[in-house]
Amino acid sequence: MEEEEHKAVAFDVYQTVANDRLGYLRRVLAMVIVTLDFWISSRAVMIWLMIKRRQFFNMRSWGNAFWHLWVSPGVWRRVMAGVFAYMAPGFHPWKRKVSPQVLAWRDHYRQSINRTPIAGSIFDSASA
Repeated sequence: MEEEEHKAVAFDVYQTVANDRLGYLRRVLAMVIVTLDFWISSRAVMIWLMIKRRQFFNMRSWGNAFWHLWVSPGVWRRVMAGVFAYMAPGFHPWKRKVSPQVLAWRDHYRQSINRTPIAGSIFDSASA
């Protein structure tokens, strides 16, 4: 919940500061660079782990890795969906679909803000 709001605030600040075509191109270029860096880094770690576990030449291990990353649960497939959505010119974090868990937590949080305490504050007795 908090992360969703921080993303929106940071995005609004960026849009205010860089509200032109160059700002959009800079945003897309930064996302491409970060995504490539993350992809290369994660591949390097995956290869290192496969070497350490002596699975580097095991095609079944490579198939399992591919399946996990792109099919089920499809970690990279989901990441790339978010990357492409972010690159759209009309993107804004508030326009993204929010998971039911986040919505439930948001409702719980908003209800708890207006709660009255069961007992008085420990500082109430100090003023008496």
